[in-house]
Amino acid sequence: MYKRQLKAWCEAQLERHATYVVEHLEDMPEVRDWSLGDWAQS
Repeated sequence: MYKRQLKAWCEAQLERHATYVVEHLEDMPEVRDWSLGDWAQS
C-alpha cells in the first residue's frame, strides 16, 4: 500500500517540477535552494 502511495507522490512531484521548469525556466525553489547542510562540510 505505502509503495503505491510513495510512487504516486514521487511521480506527481516530478510532474509538478517539470511544469514549473517550463513556466519559469529554472528549478523550483525547493530544488534550487537545496543543500547538503552542515554535516557535509567534513
